[in-house]
Amino acid sequence: MKKKYLQELVLSWSTSVGGDDDVDGLVLQDLQPHPNFKALSIQKLGGARLPHWVSSGWLV
Repeated sequence: MKKKYLQELVLSWSTSVGGDDDVDGLVLQDLQPHPNFKALSIQKLGGARLPHWVSSGWLV
């Protein structure tokens, strides 16, 4: 199902004991939004690293 005009996305992680922050980071890495996005919210993400697309000029 394609969302041709999707402009806003909220990604929210649940907190769990023993969760795998590395897996969370890999999932987020592969979810790079389309450049036409106007709003992206990432909530409760564990770990210390953000995906490369966050620092590669995607955010304006």
